[in-house]
Amino acid sequence: MRFRFGSLDTAILLVTFMLILGACTSPQPIVVVATNTPVLVIPTSTSVPTPTPIPYKDTIVIGITREPRTLHPLLDDDPTAIHILDAIYERYITSIDFAYQANPNGGLMADLPTLENGGATLDDGGTPNDPVDDQLTVVFKMQSGPTWCDGEPVTAKDSVYAFNLAADPDSGVASRAAIDKVASYTALDDTTIEAKLKPGQLDPNYMTYFWTPLPEHVWGRYTALELQTAAEAARRPCGYGPYTIAGAEDRGAGWIAGDSVTLVANPHYFRGAPRTSRLVFKFVPGGYRLLTAARSGELDIAVADDAQSMQLPDLAQDEARGLFKLVAVRSPVWEQLIFNLYAPTNFDSNGRAQPHPILGDARVRQAIAYAVNRPALVDRVYAGRSSVMNEPLLYENHPLYTPDDQITAYPFDPGRAAALLDAAGWRDTDNDGVRECRGCTSGAEEDDRLALTYHTTSSDLRDRAVVQIAGDLRAVGFEIMLERLPTNVLFGDVTGLIVGDFEIVQMAGVTDADPGGERQYGCDWIALPDNGWYGENYSGWCNDTASQALFEAGHTLLLDARRAAYAAFTREYTRDLPGLPLFPRLDVFIVNPRLENFQPRDFMPSATWNAYALAALQP
Repeated sequence: MRFRFGSLDTAILLVTFMLILGACTSPQPIVVVATNTPVLVIPTSTSVPTPTPIPYKDTIVIGITREPRTLHPLLDDDPTAIHILDAIYERYITSIDFAYQANPNGGLMADLPTLENGGATLDDGGTPNDPVDDQLTVVFKMQSGPTWCDGEPVTAKDSVYAFNLAADPDSGVASRAAIDKVASYTALDDTTIEAKLKPGQLDPNYMTYFWTPLPEHVWGRYTALELQTAAEAARRPCGYGPYTIAGAEDRGAGWIAGDSVTLVANPHYFRGAPRTSRLVFKFVPGGYRLLTAARSGELDIAVADDAQSMQLPDLAQDEARGLFKLVAVRSPVWEQLIFNLYAPTNFDSNGRAQPHPILGDARVRQAIAYAVNRPALVDRVYAGRSSVMNEPLLYENHPLYTPDDQITAYPFDPGRAAALLDAAGWRDTDNDGVRECRGCTSGAEEDDRLALTYHTTSSDLRDRAVVQIAGDLRAVGFEIMLERLPTNVLFGDVTGLIVGDFEIVQMAGVTDADPGGERQYGCDWIALPDNGWYGENYSGWCNDTASQALFEAGHTLLLDARRAAYAAFTREYTRDLPGLPLFPRLDVFIVNPRLENFQPRDFMPSATWNAYALAALQP
């Protein structure tokens, strides 16, 4: 608080000075002159009221639809296990909004090493124009302070132990992809790790080549094979996070098969006691049971699966009534339409050379983009909680996203769609609602109808989406035949997409911090009879500029250069339009409205990455 001197302050100082002066000399009368100056009354004693404690719950209950197979962090990549493991082993590296960063809560890693900040270096092997011998070295600086649940300090040696354990052929690790790219992984001191990648391994995610520490002093007496089932690793692991299951059975921690896992506050947690004493992860199989438990208040957090996510429009009504709060974050999986630029083929075809008589014209593809009401689609499927995608692979908060003013965007505009179809020679001259070829130049015969088959698989999401998309296209003069195919047919080895046997298909795409894209859109990845129908570029789109841009994006490590490469690709894609991005899928949580600090994020849908801060007010 800042003080300022005015008439009242001056009066007080004057009186105080006279009192002091009187104490040093013989008593003198003090004359007080009455003025309009307010009188400051200083009480002789101060009574401070005791604040009423805020009544927080001592237990937060989290509902998950599946029981994890194990709590061994190297073995179970089931998404439901992540919520438990994040409370036991706090993340050193987080992945908020499609970018990696040192955990923003602090105290674990000083900074994420990059080429830009000098934490990583690239040795070109003396051949700057030949990346084959380029070698990345990445140095991770852990911070001192974290301790294991038994009080032992977490050190760089624990991270090296985790790497060596994962590299052991008997470890049962879920994926060896990263391990096989590493030449060496060593501790330079108690808090410093040096990771050297093998020559030529230029992974844009190089800053994530850090292995979460594991307690060598506890696990070291077991072999890698034994650890797959040892209780100290699989059932009651000792971590360094805010909660523990190890050594806390007397406080209620434990795993009750078929029912729940209970974690309690880790007494050695380096940040101090978490705000809530206990986390209970309740196994609630079946969407109906999960929603019932969430509505009744039995759960503070319900981790919804895809089936419950599809009920967002109905759940939003319950939210409006105050029964719970809905929290939705965008998953890496997104929905899209893919257009076959060639006449449909099959496994016995000689090639894909004949342009599609309708979709071979870019104006028709652009008309489809303008005709589909994607904002309404997001409302229909996800109650408006997702977003329209204006470019493939990337959401607008991705660090590599190209701003909308640098690409061709397609807002909902059926009038513009109709004008493009008119210009392409497709007109409805008999007023039956379907356009015919009237001078079209894409290879169709005169009088051919503007008819397309729309393939997809059946699911709650797709069933909702295809009805609207087909309706939107019919509204501007398309004749649309819907066919829902079994997954093993649409994505078969000799049927469906891989052999070009489709016209329009709705399917999922996947993005990442490193979104890739070369396999999906590169010229070399078009499936053809000559390559044994091998490839994921299903549309058959080949744009040399786009292909080169994707190659550069995948072989460039500097962020600005990668952003420029993806911008070049996206400009070509949105102009040629071999497909139409629709919307990201969602990860949905049904949450107690009194829960505080619940913060899952895009690309990091963890309920507990900041578990120490979670707290729920009593009803």
